[in-house]
Amino acid sequence: MKEYNYSLIPEHVNFDISTIDLQVQYSRKETNVKVEGKILQDYKDSLRLYDINITFTTVAEVKCITLDFFEANYTNHKIFKVNEDLNKFDFWERFGYCPDSGFYEVDHSAWLKEKTL
Repeated sequence: MKEYNYSLIPEHVNFDISTIDLQVQYSRKETNVKVEGKILQDYKDSLRLYDINITFTTVAEVKCITLDFFEANYTNHKIFKVNEDLNKFDFWERFGYCPDSGFYEVDHSAWLKEKTL
């Protein structure tokens, strides 16, 4: 069985993001991330992307790199599959969140563990 450096767990959000454009605003109080994305209904009705603003009220550090994560790590990560039996849209409709939204938590992050010690 293949060993991966990163295991990514999809966050329970009701949108699917486009990772092409990203804006980050960092301050001591909060960090705002603006991305473009779609909700499930958008896939059914249109091709339009909407601005999605995500606010983090507790942030210790923000790192941004100009590198496509998936291209740079295509053999180093695994996205945790919530349900192998359903396709993305059937899962999303049934459970109310996108199983592969592009918005993930790194499972057992050595970097985060090191920062919290």
